[in-house]
Amino acid sequence: MIRMNTKTYGLCLGLLLLGAAAIAAPTNKHTISKSTSTKNKKTALVSKPATKAKTKRKQGGPEQATTIAAAHFVQNAQYSLTGNNQGLVTLSSLTTGAVVRTFQMDAGVQVREVFLLDSGATVGASQKDHTVFWNVATGNQLGRVAERVYGFNHAQTECFTQNPTNETINLFGYPNLNKIGTIASTRSFYGPEAFLFSPDDHYLSVQTNSLRPESDGDYPNGVRYAMHSSWSVDMFDLQTFQANAAFSDYGIMGMGTFSADSRFYNLTGVPIISLFLADPVGFDQGPPNIFQFDLTTGLLTKLP
Repeated sequence: MIRMNTKTYGLCLGLLLLGAAAIAAPTNKHTISKSTSTKNKKTALVSKPATKAKTKRKQGGPEQATTIAAAHFVQNAQYSLTGNNQGLVTLSSLTTGAVVRTFQMDAGVQVREVFLLDSGATVGASQKDHTVFWNVATGNQLGRVAERVYGFNHAQTECFTQNPTNETINLFGYPNLNKIGTIASTRSFYGPEAFLFSPDDHYLSVQTNSLRPESDGDYPNGVRYAMHSSWSVDMFDLQTFQANAAFSDYGIMGMGTFSADSRFYNLTGVPIISLFLADPVGFDQGPPNIFQFDLTTGLLTKLP
């Protein structure tokens, strides 16, 4: 199994961008590799009940990743919620367009993420180092997390933050906002750029980018004037609180989608660094390859 540091990823990324638009399979075998790590093996998928109503972002369907650049706007069937660069959070009626209520965070500071929770009864919003929750009916503050919350699972029972200093993903329960777990990354990584929970909320995939987390002045598109950027995708098990080392070993550099049963992570036309290193000659410009990562076995399979 090949493991690569950030410098290796940056070098390989340059080769990928110059060489082709898709990854070719390194061999004619359908099964690419098998994880040799025992601590990351899963035994069973345990689904969590969806006890709370879901609020879907306008991302082209529930299977698509949420992008950080679009996270300052969200809507459900009743409301739209936005945050601006002055710390103002505005809740509006989706049918009339009228402002229902406003919430003021730290003045003059960019609002990063906004959340409609509990079927619209609760509003949440984050700035660069904290997150606040309010009751829509009363306007009163309900709670606060001293970290930037990036997103919620489908059941709205957990949310996650990221500590770029400690390189960890932190999980908080909702609505009590207690910290329930910390997941250490398998390698150095940067700020989240996109994320996706599996349908059963067992797994969380996160794409990180060296352009993030950005300053308020660079929000929402990332650090300006950067000579280059590096990115990668990691997979986290939210029940064992472990990063999936087998997934990280492949050097997957783009977001995929989960299967409906949360067993597989599907990748279409996504650069995979380890496959390029194993067979540079096979790195061509053919049709996009489709790979499937088995979250229970650690196998990466090329689909026909």
